[in-house]
Order: sequence, then structure tokens, then C-alpha cells
Amino acid sequence: MPVTFNGDDNRATGFTGLHFLQPLKDIHLHSDLRNEINPNGSITSLRIFIAIAIFLLLVACINYINLSTATSFKRAKEIGVRKVAGAALGQLIAQFLTESVLISITALLLAFGLAQVCLPLFNNIAQTNISFHANFSLRLVLSLIAFAVALGIIAGIYPAFYLSNIRPADVFKNVVRKKGSFLSLRKTLVVFQFTLSVILIVSTIIASQQLHYMQSQDLGFNKEQVVAIPLRNQTQSLAKEIIKKEFEKEPDVVMVTSSSLTPGKTLNNIVTLPEGVPRDQSQSMSTLVVDYDFINTYALQIAAGRGFSKNYGTDSSAFILNETAVKEIGWGDAKNAIGKSFEWGLGKKGRIIGVVKDFHYNSLQQKIMPVVMHIMPLNSGWYRYISARINTHDVQHAIRSLQNTWKKLLPDHPFEYFFVDEDYNKQYQTEQRLGNLSLVFSILTIFISCLGLFGLVMVAVTQRTKEIGVRKVLGASVTGITTLLSKDFLKLVGVAILIAFPVAWWLMNKWLADFAYRIQISWLVFLMAALVAILIALLTVSFQAIKAATSNPVRSLRTE
Repeated sequence: MPVTFNGDDNRATGFTGLHFLQPLKDIHLHSDLRNEINPNGSITSLRIFIAIAIFLLLVACINYINLSTATSFKRAKEIGVRKVAGAALGQLIAQFLTESVLISITALLLAFGLAQVCLPLFNNIAQTNISFHANFSLRLVLSLIAFAVALGIIAGIYPAFYLSNIRPADVFKNVVRKKGSFLSLRKTLVVFQFTLSVILIVSTIIASQQLHYMQSQDLGFNKEQVVAIPLRNQTQSLAKEIIKKEFEKEPDVVMVTSSSLTPGKTLNNIVTLPEGVPRDQSQSMSTLVVDYDFINTYALQIAAGRGFSKNYGTDSSAFILNETAVKEIGWGDAKNAIGKSFEWGLGKKGRIIGVVKDFHYNSLQQKIMPVVMHIMPLNSGWYRYISARINTHDVQHAIRSLQNTWKKLLPDHPFEYFFVDEDYNKQYQTEQRLGNLSLVFSILTIFISCLGLFGLVMVAVTQRTKEIGVRKVLGASVTGITTLLSKDFLKLVGVAILIAFPVAWWLMNKWLADFAYRIQISWLVFLMAALVAILIALLTVSFQAIKAATSNPVRSLRTE
């Protein structure tokens, strides 16, 4: 079988390419090439989600450490008796670590059940198709068990050493020493929890704002109510023109055009030679092959000159540039480009008849690149899509009409179509997933943090039961007692907010740096995040505080 090489032909048209190999497993997360089979995943987003998952585990471990040490007074007598009976320090540490590991393994078993229940919801939010049973294996089970054991040891090691060091003499005197370092550690852990929560709140708000900004910006063209039909290689060039003419006859169709690609697809870069540029300094430009109706169908705006017209026989060899191309060539104003000579692919020569205003052919993550538009012969193989703008009265009827027309002309070829606006917005799938999952993880992190805070407040109230009773007898109001019990915890949340703000600002600025067109981070975002964090913490703390403040003081004073 003969082998042909078209390198010389490609170079003659100004096309240059590089051949390389890459591992198949690396394509989804690490490849970002043109004409991928499906949109790639994002290794950056995956790393963000892994980091958030680690944060969630840290918050849960912090809760365990805080609650275990805060409730140590409940086990003080048990520890004292065991020490008097001859229990060694190592035995006590082993006991507490075993308890922690058993709790972690129990949580793992519950997680298996919750994972199966929540997986459909996760697939819907993350736009994935993960199957629990397809990824289930003995290796995975053993890895998760080992991870649960390690997590139990990590979470339980500090409480184990703290509890095992309680002195029997203090226990039997009904005195448990409050070490300053322990109190500082507990406060530090609470601050750390809410710092993570506030960072996630800020990140979620900013990610949502950036996504809304990209989806709501004026793109410079109209992609609404446009249906695109791919033209396969089997469709002959003559049939393309016939299809277009038949589509135009449909009453629901406003306008039809053929083009090499539709908005949202990656354009090919072809070498060009503008007037006044030395041949050895030729420039590469994104190329869009269109017909006479493309500019009107997509409602591009003319900055200077005119669009393509069948009334001018020379337009088949003419060119239209966007404003960025004119600026990069060095012609300055768009009007200066009209009438200039232009060579495309080191072969096709003509003159520039118009300049369109810049339009976002790709997503707002990318800068607007120089674009050249021109007309090619029908048999050139460049025309791969037919775009039909339809009216908004009955979209489904319009689609059926197009399908019926297609089947009459090409009964052996399936009718495929997509809406250009939906296809264009697929470019933001990664950001959409990031926003959705960030919201879910933020809610989970806040919820777990509030559970820990709720437990600490409950312990604090229990330890101060008699104090609260005495204050009530002496005339303290419910508001005063609630404020007394709440202020210390709310101070910690305030410190967390002050730490979280600069960290969140730095992280989100790093994330936004990947977008060519981005929002400016407003101070209102941080104000909103602070109010949400304070409100949630206040509700969590005040529930237990008000309950203690409204309790019967007689019952409180009887409590030992």
C-alpha cells in the first residue's frame, strides 16, 4: 500500500505542525489540543477538589480533637481509677487510639452506604458518569481501610496523649487542670476551621460571579436561535449549496450560511502576508472560511468597509479582518486597512474589503486573536457546517422542517444538529462544575464546622451550669447570659475572617489570572462572606446559649 506525505503541500499553504506522542491516560487531564474528541478535563480543578476534600477531613479531625479534649472531664475519674489500678501510660494511649480508629472505620462503613446513595446526585452536579461498582475492587477496599486507620490515628493521637496525662490526684480532688497551651490549641483549631469555611465561601461567590460574567457578556455576535448542522465528508459540494437553498425556503428559517467552523470551535492558524510586511516576517492568523451570508447570519458588526456580497465578482478573492488583526499588522485604524493587498496561505491573493468589530469566537478565557475571513470554492473541503437562524415562535417545528428537508435530499445520511449557544457554553463546563462542587463543599465544610462549634458550646454550657444559675438568681437577663456565652466563640470567628480574607483574595486572584477577561474582586464579596460566617456561627452558638439562659436556675444550682 503506497504511503503519501503531504508535508510539502501543507508548508506551501503556510500550515506547520508538530508530531508527538503522548500516553493515552494523559489525554483527558493533561491534553489541550485542537479538535479533541470530547472536551478535556482540568487537572487544576481536580487538584482544587482534592485540596477541598483534605480540608473537609481536617475540619472533621479538628472537631474530634476539640470535642475529645473538651469532654475530658467526663472521663477523668475513669482514667484516674485505671492509673491507680496500675494501667501504664502506653496502655491508656493505645486504648484511646483504638477508640479513634474504630470510630474512623465505622465512619468508613457509613460512607460506603452514603456514597451509593449520593453518587447519582454527585454525577448530576459534577456532570460526570461515575459508577460505584465499576470502580470497586479489593485494592480500593484495602486502600480505604488503611486510609481510615491512618486518619483515626492522626485524629486521635493528640487526645490520646492529652487524656492519658491526667493526674489521678487532681481527679480525686475533683480538679482538672486547664493548661494554657491546650486552651490555645483549641482556639487555634476553631479559628482554622472557620478560616477554611470563609475561604470556601469567598471562592464560591467569586467563581459564580466569574461564570455569570463570561456567560452574560456581549460577544460581538448573536449566537441565539442558531442551529448548526455538521456536513460530513460524504456530503458532496454541490449538495451543500442545494441544502442551503432548500433550508432558506423554510418559513421558520430567517437566514442560512455555510462556514468552516461555528463559534466555540478552535480555528486553524494559517500563514498570511499583509501589504507592507516583508515575506520573511509573515504572520499566522486564525482563519474562518465563510460564504456571503455568514456576517449577516451571526450579526457581526462592520467597523469599516463592507461585508461579502454576490454583487461583486471579486469578493470571492477578497478578505475581511477583525480589529485585532488590523492592530497587530500595524495599520492602526480599521479604515486604513480597506483596499490593502493581502495574501493567505502563501497562495491566495486579494484585497481587504472590510473590517468587523472584534468578537469572541472562543470563550472569554482566551484573548481575541487576529481573524481573517474569506470565501473558498465549494469543492475545497473547507465548508463543514451549515448554520440556520430560526424564528423563536416554534423552535421544534423549525427543527422538524429542517430534518424533513435533509431527509429528502440526503436520505442515506443521518440528520445531526446542535444549537450554537449551547455548544458555545460547553467551553464553560469546567467552571460550571467548579462552581457547583465548590458550593456543595462549602456547605459541607460550614456544616461540619458548625457541628464542632455546637459541641464546644454545649460543653462550655455544661461546665458553667452553676455559674449561669447564680447569675440568673442575681438578676442577669437572658440577653446578658447569651452574650456572655457567645462572645468568646464569635471572637474566634472574627479572627478567622481576618485571616481568611487575604488568603482568599490571593487564591482567587491566582485563579482569575487564567482568564483573559475577568471580573474585579469587590470588597462586597468579603463583606457578604463575613456576614454569612458570622450569622451561621451566631445561630449555632446562640441556640445553646439561649437554651442555657432560659433554663430554671433552681435546677442549675442543684447540678453538680
